[in-house]
Amino acid sequence: MQKRFKRNRGFTLIELLITIAIVAILAAIALPSYESYVRKGRRADAMALLQAASISQEKYRLNNTTYASATTDLSPPCPTSGACVSEQGNYTLATPTSVTGSSYTLTANASSTSQLADTGCTAIAYAVSGTTITYTPAACWSK
Repeated sequence: MQKRFKRNRGFTLIELLITIAIVAILAAIALPSYESYVRKGRRADAMALLQAASISQEKYRLNNTTYASATTDLSPPCPTSGACVSEQGNYTLATPTSVTGSSYTLTANASSTSQLADTGCTAIAYAVSGTTITYTPAACWSK
């Protein structure tokens, strides 16, 4: 009489470990790249805050002889008291600097943990001098 052995089907331990290793390598490569794209996308939050504050600066200038030197005068987007925070909460507007009758500089500083890791773009500025607008750092404003 001949015995027939039924072979169990499934994955061996080695096959499973190789699959896990491949997935781990792919994740190690993809995750930092993904996080970089997310940080770049969140810069739009700072740009929106700076653009809205710039519009408020121009409105303020229409009624006064100079631009606003306090964020509380830039309503909206800033509240009349407290910190001026971007819509998604990733950036905070600093007090306007270099304020004269024809120029000002607005700076959005990173306030969320993820954006503080955005090297080189933790402070994004928008400067107006007469009819010239300067965006710094330029790499942070590029698409």
